[in-house]
Amino acid sequence: VTVGLACGGAIGAATAAGAAEIRFHLPDECGEKRDVVDQAEALLGRPLASVPGVDFEVDIIQTASARWRMRLDTIGVARGSDPTTAARKTRELRAASCAELAEAAATAIALTVRSLEGDGEGDRDRKTRSAPSRSAPPLTVAPTRPSPAPPAIVSRVTSPPEHLRAALAVGAMGDAGSLPGVGAGLEMSGWVQLRGVRLATSGAVLAPREKRLSDGSGGNFQLAFGAIDVCAPRELGRSTFLLCGGFELGYLWATGIGVNRPRQGGAVWDAARAELGLSVSIGPSMAMVMRGGASVPLSRPDFALGGAIPVHRPSSVAGRAGVDVELAF
Repeated sequence: VTVGLACGGAIGAATAAGAAEIRFHLPDECGEKRDVVDQAEALLGRPLASVPGVDFEVDIIQTASARWRMRLDTIGVARGSDPTTAARKTRELRAASCAELAEAAATAIALTVRSLEGDGEGDRDRKTRSAPSRSAPPLTVAPTRPSPAPPAIVSRVTSPPEHLRAALAVGAMGDAGSLPGVGAGLEMSGWVQLRGVRLATSGAVLAPREKRLSDGSGGNFQLAFGAIDVCAPRELGRSTFLLCGGFELGYLWATGIGVNRPRQGGAVWDAARAELGLSVSIGPSMAMVMRGGASVPLSRPDFALGGAIPVHRPSSVAGRAGVDVELAF
């Protein structure tokens, strides 16, 4: 009796040690981990503890602009494989919500187990057909039952359609070189993104800046412009790195000060620009964007009092920096 109990305990321990295991790394927004296991077992038709030779790792994180990404690692192969040489297969999925990825993880786990077991049944059928006919009793090999069709959610999540993303933003910007000294202003922008290319538009107004000569005369300068940029975003976890280039078109004007007859004059502002940016997610649909770059005026108008006394000319390169709050939808 003692020997029998010991053998039975050893067999049970070996079976439990080889049972499928799921390791989770997911936020609380995704729901309970047990729900993913229950759904996978419901699709499979039996407990995952009865499936040997394969483990899973589910890792779900939120990326920038309210997107979610899941990494599903399948560790091991079908029955009979050597655990020391277990293979790891990785699948990445993206969706608009964490709950959707959790449901997709359960479906993918169930389908993976069915696929591995299907390969094992095919190996047994080939061995049976290759065996001599005299050693195989008639009608002992049952036809393989076809696996049920996968739920609709698998095709929807594993092969997602191209997703058009968009956002609006408002923030503050600083400028050095367009106006006299260092200026500041407000900026509004928006963008749309498809297939890894982002098209952005923006408009900005810089606060007036004065420049006076030694006799107290001078001018009060201001700049307003619109811009269009093409950006290449790259996601880095919950952040997105941006490399942008574009063009500005606006109006630079000034009003004379400290003179008997102050007059106003202006010129078209046109400039090429380049920026680097970093977008950091701060909520389900919000992000903070930090930007820095330069603007190169294509024309540099001269402002002078009475047409003879020079007051200001934009720099050949203007530095820019800004911070925006972005709302994605």
